[in-house]
Amino acid sequence: MSLFHATADAYGRYRPGLPDEVVLLLAGTLRGIRRPALLDLGTGTGQVPTALLPVLPRRARLDLVDADRDMLDQADRTLRPLLTGRAAAYHPVGAEDFTAPDKEYRADLVTCARAFHWMDRPAVLAMADRVTAPGATLAIMGDGSLWTHPAPWTVALRELIQSYLGTERRAATAGAYAQPRRRYEDDLADSPFSDVEEHHFPIRRVWAPDQVIGYLRSTSFARPDLFGDRHPVRDRGPVPSGTACGNGGRARRGRSVRRPARPSAGRCPMSGGERHTVPVDVHVIAVREGEKGPQVLLSRRSGTVYAAGHWHFPSGHVDGPFEDVVTALVRETYEETGLVVDPDDVRAAVTVHHRAPAGSARVGFFFEVRRWSGTPEVREPAVCDAVDWFAFEALPEPMVAYCRAGLEAYRAGVPVALHFQELGDPIGYDPAVDRLRLVPAPGCAERRLGLR
Repeated sequence: MSLFHATADAYGRYRPGLPDEVVLLLAGTLRGIRRPALLDLGTGTGQVPTALLPVLPRRARLDLVDADRDMLDQADRTLRPLLTGRAAAYHPVGAEDFTAPDKEYRADLVTCARAFHWMDRPAVLAMADRVTAPGATLAIMGDGSLWTHPAPWTVALRELIQSYLGTERRAATAGAYAQPRRRYEDDLADSPFSDVEEHHFPIRRVWAPDQVIGYLRSTSFARPDLFGDRHPVRDRGPVPSGTACGNGGRARRGRSVRRPARPSAGRCPMSGGERHTVPVDVHVIAVREGEKGPQVLLSRRSGTVYAAGHWHFPSGHVDGPFEDVVTALVRETYEETGLVVDPDDVRAAVTVHHRAPAGSARVGFFFEVRRWSGTPEVREPAVCDAVDWFAFEALPEPMVAYCRAGLEAYRAGVPVALHFQELGDPIGYDPAVDRLRLVPAPGCAERRLGLR
């Protein structure tokens, strides 16, 4: 049994991804390589390869290594619809035991995020020396954990866990966690990867209660089976904002360069104050022909998410500046429904500028899809409890008002729509509270659509 046995779903859902600055830094190490090979050690659910895919050329090769097969299966499900021609191989072995798939194999970038401390580090470095190309980069990344972070609320959280499991940090069912006897810097100094650059990226994260619980379920020190039926964290109210500082290094064969830490990413200054930014999300309008006319695919939100119990399009957010909206749509559609969509089959439907009743705004890109492979199913039961097809004239209730606005704007054939709700408006669609405003294309008479 691995340290992270039965945690793959929580790991993939609640472990933070790579900061954009890290993606940019790693992408720079592969610049000019036509067919780069990425080797990710201790890949978990494939967060590093997933973050790097948008900046990897179509001829890139990915090798994911993890001893936990459940983790690799989750990584495969996440990556498969996003590869678009890139080759990916999954290796269910420890990092120390990885061997080159063939005699010609040479990795150009080896990554290891949040996992190096679990490994036989000298053995891993020796293995990396055997399988890497001249001038290859080894990137070791870490960002601490809620166990070690010193904020008052994380200290209280750690004490709560200790009240159940004892004062020592657990390493799953293997007993207490043992700190490595040597610093990883010393292991690097004694390896062929002794020319080291260090980069520090201050990161601010805000944790909601469900994110904290999900994160804990993904860890070796608080995974659910350690508590039996006595899990200590269940709906205990709001969690304060927290910060976490991530850091990492990369070691390269060749010239030694040490650079100062990069400043934290901030908002761009502009005349009159700070630049306004909003989240970008994507929605798939999957349409098929039914016995009585066209039908659209909807999913019902569940759990602790916004608008639980309401029907909505399969949707999600763009994961940073290296993922375009079409790639995000393909990824989210597969993650939520299991449908595999070819990016070439995606059609622009409408863009909606939306403001929720509480005042937060966002921009949603709605896309029409009429071709796919697979059968829709519930793939994320923690946030969705049903998927089904509905005729356009027989839509279910309750339905998220934002989603319904996008659907009606799509049916009206306009390229852009506004949906600015007011304080006190219902989250669900109510024909008596009509906030949809259509923005026609040039040359079209301005129209106003009565919602059906």
